[in-house]
Amino acid sequence: MDFELARSAMRELAEFSEHVGPHLVSGMERATWILLSIGTAYRLAGVKGVLVHAAGWPLLSPPPGRYVGDRTWVLPDSDGDGRDREPWKRLTDADPLREAVHHVHGRLRRAGATRRW
Repeated sequence: MDFELARSAMRELAEFSEHVGPHLVSGMERATWILLSIGTAYRLAGVKGVLVHAAGWPLLSPPPGRYVGDRTWVLPDSDGDGRDREPWKRLTDADPLREAVHHVHGRLRRAGATRRW
């Protein structure tokens, strides 16, 4: 997903108190890769600006806290209730992410913005 689209979608998720799981970002590629539970990515297929890769697709990524090229992981903080001690182990849910992307597109459409994604 385009970096700016992903960042806006993540803000939408946070605004609606949805969990944002670990995601990989690259500034040079202007891209974000968001991990979803196996078998749920199809829910984002066909969403404008989202490219869905099949399970098993190789993703070049560094270990957390390190860089490969300019790729690095963004790991979520606790969701704020104090119960989630290891939030990076929970992935982003596909359905709320799909809705967040649609909200971003709608907001941009209403503002008259044109984006390549």
